[in-house]
Amino acid sequence: MPVSGLAITLMSDPKTRRDALSALESSQYIDVGELVGNRLAIVIDTPDSGTDRDLWQWLNDLPGVAFVDVVSVHMADDDQDAGTAGGPGNGSGTSTDAAADRDYDASSSSQGTQP
Repeated sequence: MPVSGLAITLMSDPKTRRDALSALESSQYIDVGELVGNRLAIVIDTPDSGTDRDLWQWLNDLPGVAFVDVVSVHMADDDQDAGTAGGPGNGSGTSTDAAADRDYDASSSSQGTQP
């Protein structure tokens, strides 16, 4: 279950910005934060990596979106959901860092395959 925190920069044209914001708000997978100037915080929460890739492509092609900055990405799997492999309270920053690195690599793969 991929979850991404993003900072979106919208175009400065009011109509284009309004249309992009409306499109973002209409997606069932996107939670939209407060618009501050042309910047907008969003969270993408999709059920699987295929839907996540499709949504990322749609977001990058969306008229009115100037930039997409990645704040965080998390790719949950059964082990992580169960509280193993770098879960909270494990007392070791290394496991959490390793899991975050793996999540980033998996989400940034242009082939869409995971290591």
